[in-house]
Amino acid sequence: MRSEMNFVTAEQLAEIMGISKGHAYKIIHVLNEELQTKGFLTVSGRVPRKYLEKRCYGIVPDSIRKSAPQVSGKTMLWNRGGDHLMKPEKDKKTGKWLIQYRYRDWTGKLRKSMKRGFNTRREAEEWLRNFLLKQQSNFDMRFKDFADLYFKDMEARLREHTMINKHYIMDDKVLPYFGEKKMNEITPADIRKWQTELINKGYSKTYLKTIN
Repeated sequence: MRSEMNFVTAEQLAEIMGISKGHAYKIIHVLNEELQTKGFLTVSGRVPRKYLEKRCYGIVPDSIRKSAPQVSGKTMLWNRGGDHLMKPEKDKKTGKWLIQYRYRDWTGKLRKSMKRGFNTRREAEEWLRNFLLKQQSNFDMRFKDFADLYFKDMEARLREHTMINKHYIMDDKVLPYFGEKKMNEITPADIRKWQTELINKGYSKTYLKTIN
């Protein structure tokens, strides 16, 4: 069962990306050919999940690009909510980078948007990657991005004073330690070490309980 979870089939990829099964098979075939050149064994009709996520959030291989709508520029990103290509480009007005993208919101509706003001192409790509992870509630996201989702969800449920206290604790006690870590990379040992550091600062047991 565990090995099945580590692979994505053509049927699953077609559903995730909103594309035809034939197109999904073509993408998987290309990715498996890449793995074979690196000496890995592959399984027909499926691809390792980690490799798929790595490639589909980075530069799209030329052989996949040929089967998709043509867009100028070397770097294009796949939106897993639909068969759409996105690419950063220079903002003619400011000289900085912008990125146009499409995504599916929590209702499943496909939306189009744009984000401006990036200093580099890579910064734009990284922002989009984190944005899409948050939309999917994927635990490969950074802890600070998860915290943003948490506060957006809780702001309508809690009193303003309670939210202010939560923000203070998160910003001052938690994010400096865990903010840049990915959610799925935080271990019990990391949490234990963080708790020990708080204890060594001499906080009261009541305050430590509040922080935890």
